[in-house]
Amino acid sequence: MNKNFYKNKKILITGCSGFTGSWLILYFRFYGAKIYGYSKNPPFKNSLFDILNLRKKITFVEGDVCDFDKLKGFYTKCNPDFIFHLAANPIVNECHNKPLNAYHTNAIGTLNLLEIIRLQSKKKKISVNIITTDKVYKNNNLKKKFIESDKLGGEDPYSASKVCAELICETYYRSYFKNKKINMNMMRSGNIIGGGDWSEYRLIPDIMKAYIKNKNLVIRNPKHIRPWQHIFDVIKAYSDVAIKIYKKKNNNFSAWNIGPNNNKKFSVIQIVNMIEKKLKSKIKKKFIKTNILEKKYLRLNSQKIYNKLKIKNKISTIEAINLTLDWYLNFYKEKNINYSENQLKNYINEKN
Repeated sequence: MNKNFYKNKKILITGCSGFTGSWLILYFRFYGAKIYGYSKNPPFKNSLFDILNLRKKITFVEGDVCDFDKLKGFYTKCNPDFIFHLAANPIVNECHNKPLNAYHTNAIGTLNLLEIIRLQSKKKKISVNIITTDKVYKNNNLKKKFIESDKLGGEDPYSASKVCAELICETYYRSYFKNKKINMNMMRSGNIIGGGDWSEYRLIPDIMKAYIKNKNLVIRNPKHIRPWQHIFDVIKAYSDVAIKIYKKKNNNFSAWNIGPNNNKKFSVIQIVNMIEKKLKSKIKKKFIKTNILEKKYLRLNSQKIYNKLKIKNKISTIEAINLTLDWYLNFYKEKNINYSENQLKNYINEKN
């Protein structure tokens, strides 16, 4: 990546106070971008957003993407060059329990942003990057890797609401943005792991809480296969896709799978076993059944993003687990407040 490309570029990040949004802020700050964040406040203690005091390091407004007028006012103020739309309800269980909220946030929130872009954009070139999910594909539990042209579909509120968001995006691009200087990327990431994730029903945060507090680790789907990858590879891919598409002469609408490169399959219980080995400690486990619809097999083919843009993940699954555990062990035991920045700097220096 051109190290000076993002310098003084105006970047709007919705959902900036979340796990991915916080790391994305830290990443872009290294490159001198002007960052505008619009998000709800973190719903949990010890959020990365608060640990790193990010609200004071960017132009931040607390707000809901479902609040059209407030979002419009902030958008007008920042007049961004790049948009990274992360604001969403990303927890499958929460979306199952509160489907109305899931559709409002994930679909209508996205619609609000696109309508604001439609009303506000003039001749300025804009990169619109919508962060969706690997769960937008029509999944029949076949042991295959999904490619970007596969059929979309969702049987649970989370997946379906994100499919709705993608359909809205394509509609707006084809109807309003195609003849303007607006690029739009759909970023479909596999399961992301990394330090600073405190959300409920996340495997590694749950493991660390059980380990530190000597409590049971609740496991719902021990045999489920997921495309595990580290947050650093993901945010770098978001950034690099945005740059490379932005530099093209013609505007584009594209979907991009972002996932691990290796062909190894890792189930939930295999990840747990690997972490126990790293910690040199057995964790008490409680296996439960759930009525929430989650597919057993989910894997991504990330060949398109490499073939067309020469972007690929650099961190193996095992290395991703080690980096993640190191972060949590530092948080619980060493409490080095500079650890997050140092860990990301090491990645940037070693992998770029």
